Amino acid sequence: MIRRALARAEITSPSTLDIMFEPVLPISQCPPGTIQRAELHQRPLAVYHLLKPDCFMVSDAPCPHAGAHLADGQLIGANVICPVHHWKMDLATGHCLGVDRVYLRRYACIVEQGLLKVDLDQPLPVPPPAKYHF
Repeated sequence: MIRRALARAEITSPSTLDIMFEPVLPISQCPPGTIQRAELHQRPLAVYHLLKPDCFMVSDAPCPHAGAHLADGQLIGANVICPVHHWKMDLATGHCLGVDRVYLRRYACIVEQGLLKVDLDQPLPVPPPAKYHF
């Protein structure tokens, strides 16, 4: 009975996505191949516009190693390089390359009507590190 009520509420609500995803910035402010600073609910964020594939990613702004703002770093492919100690984070997985058990928290995001929207309650999962066999 509760599930039916929830399903009806979802169907009749104007937009379920508006409840979860909140605007961060207009996509025109983040050209392809760049990183921009953003903030939502006093949480500093870094917004990445990747070239290949052409998509947006959003993460916490502080580097998980020493806290430098990753928007001041370099975007190379799907990796962000920390501006201070040059640690490399894979935006596709969140892993810090070459350092076990350190990861970058990334968030689900969507583009809607020219705005990049993010859901801070929905961090993307971090897959286990790849196992290398030599």
